[in-house]
Amino acid sequence: MTRVSEGVFTWNGFLYAKNTEGGDTEFKFINQLIAGNWENCFVFDQTQEGNQLITLGETYTISYFTAGNHDNKFTVPSDGYYKLTVDLNALTLLVEQGDPTAIEEVSAAVKPVVTVSGSTIQVLTNGAVVDDVMVFDLLGNCVASTAADSDCSFDMAHGGVYVVRINCGNAVYSNKVIVK
Repeated sequence: MTRVSEGVFTWNGFLYAKNTEGGDTEFKFINQLIAGNWENCFVFDQTQEGNQLITLGETYTISYFTAGNHDNKFTVPSDGYYKLTVDLNALTLLVEQGDPTAIEEVSAAVKPVVTVSGSTIQVLTNGAVVDDVMVFDLLGNCVASTAADSDCSFDMAHGGVYVVRINCGNAVYSNKVIVK
């Protein structure tokens, strides 16, 4: 997210409505990641039950998640570009129509998809012509690669943050993922 002002942050990008297993995707906002503790985040209003489907143009109440409270997350109704503005002062989330980035505007309509399941990073070609896939750690070291033209996966020995680089001819896609 990009800091707009004190306590106000925005994010603009593409969100998928369904995961690779066909279930709803969900997200929440991490305030500060403490090793082994995912309870330090902001979620949908904890006075409500269950996850919240967000709608363009709406503002939602968010709550600070603490152990034992509802871990209500946000979901999107359809694949698309979203602009999310989180105001930690007012404890709100504003959902607006997002814009493709310059790179996404010139890239092909068919894009590969990267998911994480446990310690496995999965790359689904999604119909794109893939030349190769490389996985880098945050120090820039290539820790896995393949010259795959079909779906592939990488079993990671260690948890952490990785960057997956997918070369598709004239287009290159990068995805940052977290392996627990």
